[in-house]
Amino acid sequence: MHRNKLLGYLAMFFLMIFNCFGQNELAVWESEVDSIGEQFMETPGFVYLVSKGDHIISKKAYGLANYELDVPLKVDYCFAIGSLSKQFIAISVLKLVEQGKLTLDAPIQSYLPWFNAKENITIESLLSHTSGIQEFFRNGDFLEVFALPTSRKKMIAYLSKEVVNDTKPGEKYNYSNAGYAYLTLLIEAVTQKEIGTYLDETIFKPLQMNSTYWGTPGIIKKGQVSGYNITRDEHKTLEKETYLFANITWALGAGAIYSTAADMNRWMTGLFSEKLISKNTLEMAIRPYELNDGSESNYGFGFEIGENERHKVITHSGMIDGFQSNMIYMPSKKIFGIGMSNRIDFAPRFIYGIKNLKL
Repeated sequence: MHRNKLLGYLAMFFLMIFNCFGQNELAVWESEVDSIGEQFMETPGFVYLVSKGDHIISKKAYGLANYELDVPLKVDYCFAIGSLSKQFIAISVLKLVEQGKLTLDAPIQSYLPWFNAKENITIESLLSHTSGIQEFFRNGDFLEVFALPTSRKKMIAYLSKEVVNDTKPGEKYNYSNAGYAYLTLLIEAVTQKEIGTYLDETIFKPLQMNSTYWGTPGIIKKGQVSGYNITRDEHKTLEKETYLFANITWALGAGAIYSTAADMNRWMTGLFSEKLISKNTLEMAIRPYELNDGSESNYGFGFEIGENERHKVITHSGMIDGFQSNMIYMPSKKIFGIGMSNRIDFAPRFIYGIKNLKL
């Protein structure tokens, strides 16, 4: 009995030492982030949040949400998250697969008859960036159709031109915004709902992501941060801020969502708690995709996949007019981190440093 008590006390002692060590590491990391943030206190800046399980263990905001009006940033303000939007599209597709409304190995032509390609472009090849299709976002006439006030009818007419492949489907990983634009239109075709409505009903509201939404032209949301393109001179000193009133819906599912750090935390917590799809279905999204030759890419469906000390690490970055974002999640430790900036010249990659902390 005494021996068991002694072992219990020793276990508690070592746990306290371990937690103290982890907290000290976190404090050092926070100090390093502070030194970065001090550079942006009078300019557009960034926010970050770190959580473990159900607990937020660190968060802070630096700089201005609106430069012209000198409005300070707050951690709960909304940012355009750019390519972090892709994970919502990927999970929406997998949810439709679970419901029997889609098949991953089916060609997208089965659901979008106007999709004009000589190759059979499967849904999973679009999800995994292995379709090989050319990036229409780089076309010279693209913005004339997509960035100006437009309609889905005009978009589809533009996209009905023959799709050109640079490589065979499944042959090579090649990051593609176009693929996720097509997947957005796929979801709309299958559900018969506008994508913003569908996401709101099936993901945002169920997870109480009350400050997350599909960007809508002309509609101003409370707490929405202004995005900035920053130009600098040869000495790297701040030269000019250009305010962007961005209509980011042109990006479709490749990058048209706004969210907050706290809502993104709710998203990852809910997703890995099987509130949206089953564990087995989620596993398809968070494992490296296998190419035709049997090798693996470092991407699943909507997520970049890596390892750190044999722990799976899920990451993604996002960039769109005036905004950059970076996120990381370690499922085995339930550790999540996100950084969001409202300036195009600064990516908050410092958030990836939490994978090395003993939290």
